[in-house]
Amino acid sequence: MPNLNASENVSVRTLDLLGSDAEYLDPAWDMVKQVKGIHRVDYEECLPGNITLGAIDEATLSGVALLSVMRNVFVIALAVHPDKQRNGIGSLLLRNVEAYATGQNIFEVALEPAASDSVLKFYERNGYAWTRETRPWADPYEMIKVLQ
Repeated sequence: MPNLNASENVSVRTLDLLGSDAEYLDPAWDMVKQVKGIHRVDYEECLPGNITLGAIDEATLSGVALLSVMRNVFVIALAVHPDKQRNGIGSLLLRNVEAYATGQNIFEVALEPAASDSVLKFYERNGYAWTRETRPWADPYEMIKVLQ
């Protein structure tokens, strides 16, 4: 997977939070619970079989994206540490999610964003649109981006 960095100090890579990258499990959970409101046991149960991308800044986990991969890539959670927000890490994670998808010959990324104006504007700035505007039969609370 190409590493599409926001800065030279930040890299994005696939994480094995229940194995070799277990030191990032707690920081990842701390970020995800802020945006998804799920219980830790539910979070840990959804890790096997899904893909976790981590934005690492000088050995510190700055952001995380949890992905389900089927006929599209569904972003289960995308979170950035509060101290690292507004530095391009969320956009960096999204670009890496999209690169992962196209590398798997999948050309659609979907997500259910948190209902805050800043989060919705973030996804819109990054090219995501409500499915209800493009696909009336689809889940009205999802946003998608069709990749080229």
